[in-house]
Amino acid sequence: MGGVFLEGNNFSPADPFQTPQHIAPLWYFTPYYSILRATTSEFVIWLGLGALFLGVLAYLRVRKRWARFGVALVTFIVFILTTVPQVRLDPKLWGVILMALSTMVFALLPWLDQSPVRSIRYRPGWHKVLVGVFVAAFLVPVHALAVLFRAKLRAALRQTGYTAEIPAAVWTKPWVVDCRGVGSGAAA
Repeated sequence: MGGVFLEGNNFSPADPFQTPQHIAPLWYFTPYYSILRATTSEFVIWLGLGALFLGVLAYLRVRKRWARFGVALVTFIVFILTTVPQVRLDPKLWGVILMALSTMVFALLPWLDQSPVRSIRYRPGWHKVLVGVFVAAFLVPVHALAVLFRAKLRAALRQTGYTAEIPAAVWTKPWVVDCRGVGSGAAA
């Protein structure tokens, strides 16, 4: 099935209990998709603390009075919108904001690096550590972690006795691991 201008997947029935393997963002959207998925309510609190730390550093570095006021104002607003529960914005909105900022940083890169030396060989050691952490983040074996998670979940379910209620086909299919806390179930 499918149309000329529509994808065939639009015509397949939805199954909320099974995520198809082919659903994945294109490789060049992967970092931005990860930003959206990683932005949870707990992460937003750490985001506010990080913004506060960076704001203090920027405030101490800026010399002009009007620029200091702007840095302090933006830092205060971001800190309040990420930490105070009464006005805290939705974590998914913060994910979209972070994704937009991460795309805009590429336009600012030529102006951010004010060093006369461009080669990593002449940079401090902590620059090399940051580059190493960035590269290592792409080498995490996600499929191996999914197998490990499935085994730990199965062992925990065996201890509780719920393994018989789960179809055997669940344990033979490849898993997509994206686990988040959804609450205590009291509202259900």
